[in-house]
Amino acid sequence: MTGRISRRAAAAAVALVVVPSLAACSATPPRPTALQTDVLAVSQAAAAHDLAATTAAIGRLNADVVAARQSGTLDAARAATIESAAAAVLADVTAAVQPPAPTTSSAPASAPPPARAPAPAHEPKGKGKGGGD
Repeated sequence: MTGRISRRAAAAAVALVVVPSLAACSATPPRPTALQTDVLAVSQAAAAHDLAATTAAIGRLNADVVAARQSGTLDAARAATIESAAAAVLADVTAAVQPPAPTTSSAPASAPPPARAPAPAHEPKGKGKGGGD
């Protein structure tokens, strides 16, 4: 359950970083940009626990982040935040779909059975034959 929450949180972080920053650039409702479309694809792939699709969507997102940086529509700090959130999503999806490494549990060694107490020694019944003095 923790993996699911952190994946959603990371996907939401990517969406929260990208969507408001792009929507604020225009007074009219913008058409979805490449970054917004990429974020949606990342979110959907992550929610489906599809590692291949998530990896591909993050690859497209990162390429579009580079293009936006080069065109001047995205500053370095925002780009770094998006890339960091995308990496967190990828790590969460990877952890969720890969089985955990097998653990070798060593059972506690059973204690040896208790040692047998020595048999009581027989005391001699007196010296020689006869009934006593």
